[in-house]
Amino acid sequence: MKRLALLLVFLSLSPAAVAQRAATYATLAEGQTVSGFRTLAIYVNDADRPMGARLVHEKSGFTLDLVEIESVPQAFVWVTTFPTSDMGEPHTQEHLLLGKGMKGMAVAGHEPMSLASSTAFTQQWRTCYSFYTSAGMDVFYDEFERRMDALLHPDYTDEEIRR
Repeated sequence: MKRLALLLVFLSLSPAAVAQRAATYATLAEGQTVSGFRTLAIYVNDADRPMGARLVHEKSGFTLDLVEIESVPQAFVWVTTFPTSDMGEPHTQEHLLLGKGMKGMAVAGHEPMSLASSTAFTQQWRTCYSFYTSAGMDVFYDEFERRMDALLHPDYTDEEIRR
């Protein structure tokens, strides 16, 4: 997967730490660190070829499972969201992140033009976000970057929270 290094760089938020050669599943080894992510496991297919990996972001502890699947490009991301009260903060956050602020509204507005479809839901201790696109890999990675930026660096306002 040629874009593995780009995903890891984007998620690590430290482009200066990027290795000069592109990371692929075949070049990863358990215990290896790439762009701030430590490789915990390599997933292989029925032909014993690497097709994914479990990585952990060393600074935040964020677990990232990447699996190459032969279908339309898709992503499923979840975060642990323990409730702090009975006021529904995790569910409210779900709606704010990808629908409010300039970044959230841009994600929502760009979705039809990129032939993407998405959903999100909040369970008792986690909030899940998924999307796919039938427009190909380049569009998928653009959408992935846009969505991860909105999730990791939200810009909604206090007024949007109040409403």
